[in-house]
Amino acid sequence: MLSTVETLEAIRRQVDRLRTTEVSESEVQSARDTALNSLVFAFDTRTKTLGRILSYEYYGYPKDFIQQYQKALAAVTPADVLRVARERLAPANFTVVVAGNPDHFAKRLDTLGTVTPIDLTIPPASVQAARADAQTLAEARSILERARRAAGGTDKLAAVKDFTVNLDIQMDPAAGGKLMKETDRWIAPTYYREDTSMDGRPISAYCDGTYGWVASTLGSGPMTGGQLNQFINAIARIYFRVLLADRQPGWAVNAVDDSTIEIAAADQHFRVSFNPATGLPQRMVYDSVGEPGTSTSVAEEYSDFRDVGGIQVPFHILTRQGGRKFADGIVQDYKINTGITVATLGQRP
Repeated sequence: MLSTVETLEAIRRQVDRLRTTEVSESEVQSARDTALNSLVFAFDTRTKTLGRILSYEYYGYPKDFIQQYQKALAAVTPADVLRVARERLAPANFTVVVAGNPDHFAKRLDTLGTVTPIDLTIPPASVQAARADAQTLAEARSILERARRAAGGTDKLAAVKDFTVNLDIQMDPAAGGKLMKETDRWIAPTYYREDTSMDGRPISAYCDGTYGWVASTLGSGPMTGGQLNQFINAIARIYFRVLLADRQPGWAVNAVDDSTIEIAAADQHFRVSFNPATGLPQRMVYDSVGEPGTSTSVAEEYSDFRDVGGIQVPFHILTRQGGRKFADGIVQDYKINTGITVATLGQRP
C-alpha cells in the first residue's frame, strides 16, 4: 500500500504524463461515457433542475446549451486532452490538502514542499433532539390518535396500500416561476416513484426503500449516496406513514408541545405540527441535505383538505426553503388503492 507522500508523488507523475503524452482512445472513451452518463444526476431532483435552469438563464446560456454540451463531450479526442492539459495543468501551482495526523504518515509531508497546518477541530453539535420519555411518547400518541380520527380513522389509514397523485408545482417567482408537472406513486410500505416534467424535460426517480434509480432523456443510472438517502427520507415523510408514525416498526415519536410531535425515522428527525382546531396535520419541518456538509431547512404547509376514499388528504402544499416561499403544490387528482404493482412502479421509461 502506498503511503500518503508516495500517492501524491504518483499523482504528480500522472499529471506530468498527461501534459507530455496523448492518452489512449479507450481512456478518452471511458471518460466520455462517464461524463455523459453522469449528466442525468444533474437533473434528478426539482431543486437541481431549477438551479440549472436559473443558472443558464442568468448567465445567458443558449436554450440548447445542455444539448451542445453533450455533443462537445462526445467529440473530445486524445489530442484535445493533451492540448488542454498543457494549457491548464501547472503542477508547480498545485495546492494539496491532506487530512490526518502528521505523526502517522510514513514520510514527512514537507518532503513535497511547504506545508501549512490547518486546524480541523470539529466543535460539539449545538442542535439537540427534543426530550423523549414515557410521558412525551404518550402525548405524541394522543396527538396522532386525534389526527387519525380527524383524517378518517386508524383502520382506513392502515388499509391504504397505494396512492397515485397528480399535481402541479408552481415555483415562486423568486425561485424562477416555472411550472412543474408531477406524478407521485407509492405502494406500502416503501415503494415510491416520482415522474416530473418541467420545460418538456421528463425525469423519473424510483426507490424501493433500499435501492433506487434515476432516468431522464440523458440516460439512467442508480441512485447513490446523498441522493438515495434523500429519497429514503422522503418515503418516511409520506402522509399516511406519518399519521401512523407510532405504529411504524423502528420509529420513535415524542411530543414537543401540545400540537407538535417529533419523529425519528430512517436517518432523520422531523417535526409535524397539527391544527389545534381540526387535529389534522398543518406543517412539517425537516432538513434537506444537499452537498456534503450542507443542509437546508424545509417546511411544508398543508391546507385544502378533501375527502378521498373516506380519508382527508391535503390538496394544497406550500413549500418553504430556508424560511422563504419556494413552491405551491396543487393536487389535480388523488387516487387511493387502485392496485398498482411494484413491477409497474419500478419500470424504467
